[in-house]
Amino acid sequence: QEVLALLPFLQGLFFLEPDTITDPILLEHAVPKIKLLRECAERENMSVAQLAIAYMRDIKGVTSLVLGADTAEQVKMNADYFNTKAISEETNSIIKKAFADVDIPAIMTVLSRPKK
Repeated sequence: QEVLALLPFLQGLFFLEPDTITDPILLEHAVPKIKLLRECAERENMSVAQLAIAYMRDIKGVTSLVLGADTAEQVKMNADYFNTKAISEETNSIIKKAFADVDIPAIMTVLSRPKK
């Protein structure tokens, strides 16, 4: 049985600057989580991308991650992320608890709106 994990970066949401986000839905549901991920990444001495990949990669039962890329350089960077060390159990637990109640459909509705 295969389990694919899609959108580990939530369509780039994790890379946005939290202080520049103005959408009320993202302010409520995403900004606190982005800030938490940055704190966790710093504690683990890795980038947010490395943290997201390590977290998703190491979930029991996940057999594949699907990552998007627009350039050859992004493909290489994505491949390199898989060599990231495992995150600590403490950080894993913090992330799991923090994201248990996230309203992913509301966030994705905002992120999928046409760009102005």
